[in-house]
Amino acid sequence: MKTQQLVSQRTSRFEEQFSETPAPGQYKAANTMEQRLIQKLMKAPLGQFGVNENRFKEQKLLVPGPGSYEVDKNDDTKKDKKLPEQKGTYAFMSHAPKSQDLSIPNINPAPGAYNVEQKNIQYYIC
Repeated sequence: MKTQQLVSQRTSRFEEQFSETPAPGQYKAANTMEQRLIQKLMKAPLGQFGVNENRFKEQKLLVPGPGSYEVDKNDDTKKDKKLPEQKGTYAFMSHAPKSQDLSIPNINPAPGAYNVEQKNIQYYIC
């Protein structure tokens, strides 16, 4: 009898918790893709398209067109002037050989050009 009272008097191990979030469709998301696009368009500066602006604006800097000026052909400042002679860099216009000999000299004697004495341990002991 005591065991039944003790078991029934115990508090539940896990308390029931209720969710504080609203059910689907019961709220309006404030940051949807549509809302972000609308906010972006509202902040964007108005462009020239769709606005009553002149199609061609007046040019602020006037540059003479071809043939509207004459060049003095007897201009001595440019006559007989050469650029200073430039020397090439190492890779370009150098007189270094284009390739190098990459062969390795053979310092070993040819087969049969030497005499190998066959010596065994008995040779060294005696």
